[in-house]
Amino acid sequence: MTNFIEKLTGEVRMTLLTIEMEEADILQRSERSIEVLEQVFVDLKDFTIGYTFPCKEEEVQFFKETKPNLFSILIYYRKLYNIEINRPKGGEEELQKYLKWQLCLLKDYFERNSDFYRYYRSGDTRMDEYYFLRQKPTIHMTMESFYFERDPRFSTPADFKMAKLIGNDRVEEYLCEELRRLKTKNEGEALSLKEKLTWTSPKVFLIELIYLLFWVGVFNHGKATLKEICSYFETIYNIDLGANVSGSFAKMQDRKNRSPFLDLLRTTFSQKMNKFDKK
Repeated sequence: MTNFIEKLTGEVRMTLLTIEMEEADILQRSERSIEVLEQVFVDLKDFTIGYTFPCKEEEVQFFKETKPNLFSILIYYRKLYNIEINRPKGGEEELQKYLKWQLCLLKDYFERNSDFYRYYRSGDTRMDEYYFLRQKPTIHMTMESFYFERDPRFSTPADFKMAKLIGNDRVEEYLCEELRRLKTKNEGEALSLKEKLTWTSPKVFLIELIYLLFWVGVFNHGKATLKEICSYFETIYNIDLGANVSGSFAKMQDRKNRSPFLDLLRTTFSQKMNKFDKK
C-alpha cells in the first residue's frame, strides 16, 4: 500500500505542477486537473478494492488522511472551476459581492457540519473507527457523495466529508486571496522598487530555488501557484525564465546532482557561520 500511494501521489504532484506551468488560464488548468484526478481515483479505487488492510489502524489512516487529502484536491478544482465559470462580467463591486457570497456558502457548510469540523480541526481520534472504517453506508453519506463514494468498498461514513472540509479550506483561502487582490487593486497598491536587482547567476539556480520555495509553501500560506512565484521573481530580479520552466525542471531531474545551488547555499552558510563562531 505504502509504495503504491507514494508512487501515485508523486505522479499526481508532478502532473499538476506541469499543468500549472502550461496553463495560464484558470479554467483550462482546472479542467485538465479534474480530468487527471478523476482517473487517479478510478485507479485508487481499483487498487483499494483488491487490497486487504492488515489492521484497523492502517484502514483508518487511509480513509482519514491518504484518500481525503488526495480527494480534496479534486474537490478544490471542481469548486474553483464552478466559481470561475460563473464569475460575473460586471464591475468590481459586483465581483466583490460574488466572492463574498461564495465565502458565505462555505461558511454555511462549515456551520452545518460544525461538530465534525471541530473533530477534524482538533485532531480528535475517539470516533475514528466509526468515521473511517468501511461499513454499511448511511443515507446522509450517499446523498452528499461523488460517484467514487457510492461503493461501500471504497468509502466510509466520513471520509468524503473529511475531504470536502479540507478542499473547502483551500477554496476559502483562494476566495480570500481574490478579495485581497481586488482591494489592493482598488487602493492602487502595487509593487514598487526604486532600483531592481538583476539575477546574474544561472537561471537554473533560480528555478531550483523557486521550486523549493513552492514546495515548502512559503508564500501566501502555501497557496501561491508556481506560475505566480515565477512571475514575481522575474519581476523583482529582472530576469526572463522562459516559457518552459517545467522543461528546465525536467532536465534538472536528469542531473547526477539534482540540487547544486542548494548544496552551495548550505555549504556557504555553514562556512560563514563557522567563521563567526571562531571570532
